[in-house]
This record gives sequence, structure tokens and C-alpha cells, in this order.
Amino acid sequence: MTGSFNRHKPNPWTAWKMERAKGRTGWFLLAAVLVGLMGQALGMWNYLKYRDEYFASDHLGWIAIWVQGSILVTTTFLPIVYVITQAAVASSEFEYRGWLRIVSTDSISTAITGKLLYALELSATGMGIYLTETVITGFAVGLSTDGLGPIVARALVAVVGAWSIGAVMMFIGVLFTSFPLMTLVGVAGTIAGLAMTVAGLTFDQFIPFSLITAGMGARATRSLLEPGDIVTTLVVAAAWIVLCKWGTQWQLQRKEW
Repeated sequence: MTGSFNRHKPNPWTAWKMERAKGRTGWFLLAAVLVGLMGQALGMWNYLKYRDEYFASDHLGWIAIWVQGSILVTTTFLPIVYVITQAAVASSEFEYRGWLRIVSTDSISTAITGKLLYALELSATGMGIYLTETVITGFAVGLSTDGLGPIVARALVAVVGAWSIGAVMMFIGVLFTSFPLMTLVGVAGTIAGLAMTVAGLTFDQFIPFSLITAGMGARATRSLLEPGDIVTTLVVAAAWIVLCKWGTQWQLQRKEW
């Protein structure tokens, strides 16, 4: 029987496709678009209101739309979108005995890789939508491509930040069995990160639910391409991803199924 199971163990790419089939991608896309539009409305309002006073150059105009529009959205709404999407996938593993099948077929490592690939896909998709909406907004208000490069670079950093949220939710999805409880924990983490950001506490950059904001450069004091800020975000996000991968595997191996 074990040999039969092993012959049918999926590879990481197959596991990724299986995760895509479980996920509510359509809901995620709609939510990401709506949240992005909210950010663009805030960014455009800020730019148009203070254009003559603070944002005379196109370079500063892009920063106004990207950073000012993203702060509220990326500290609250966008992380919650990721939390809900990932919690739905994680809860289905208990509902349909997915974890039991994964453990019984000795496919834990492969399944975790597939889940992380799906989380990366969601991260890249969400930030791709936000970046596209930002570019459209910038061109709509008359900005040129001058200053757009740092925005694109920061979007890539934010992808890694969002990916860490997916990794954390994967780990939470092993600790708890119900969708409401998983979502509650994720939302609580998001609120904690928001509270620290509002309070000006510097260690909020170590909370995974705040790493989208950090990745987009909302905390950069001098430049969007500030090396220390970028490296810190990438290292912290990577650490969360690695720790949650290891933690998920350890929890699955020690649980009684």
C-alpha cells in the first residue's frame, strides 16, 4: 500500500496546481482590484491636492500616488484579503481530510512547497494589480515615466512581503481547524501591525502582516530605493517564510491523525 501511495505522490508543480484548484482565486482578484482602486483614489486625491506645493516633479508625483495611497490600504485591507483567501484554503484541508491524505502519502514537503508556490502566485498577482492600477492612475493625471522605476522595484519587494503573510497563514492553518478562527488570528495580527505603525513603533517591520507596507516603501525616510530598508524587509520576510515552512512541516509530523 505504501508503494502505491509513493507512486502517486505529486511533484511540487502538481501540488501547486492542486492548491490553485482549492483557492477562491476569482474572489481574490475582485477584492484585490477593489482594494487597489481605493488606494488609487487616496493617492490621486493626495497628489492633486498638494501637487503645486510638494509634488511638482513627476518623480515626486509617483511617490505621492504610490506611498500615500498605499498606507491605509496595505496596513489593513490588502493583508486581510490575503488572510481570508489563505484561511479558506487552509480550512478546506481539515474539512476534506486533505492533511490526512498528505501525511499518509508522505507528501508533506511537496504539499508545503505547493502551498508556498500558490501563496507566491497570489502575492505577485495582488501586487501586479496594484502596480498596474498605480501606473494607469499616474498616466491619467499626466505623469511621465520619470520616477516609475523605483515604484516597480518596490512592487517586487512588496511581493515578498505579501508572500510572508501566505506562509504565516499556512502555519496558522495547521494550528487551528476552523475558517473563522484562522481568519480571526490573521485579522488580529493585521490590527496589531496597524497599531504599531500608527504609534510609530519601529519593530512593526518585523510583523509579517505589516511587510506589504514596508515592502512598498511607505516607511522609507529618504528614497524608495533606500538599500537598508529594502534589505531589512526582504530578510525579515524570508525569515518568516522559512520559519513557517519548517513549523508547518513539524506540526504535521507530530500531530495525531
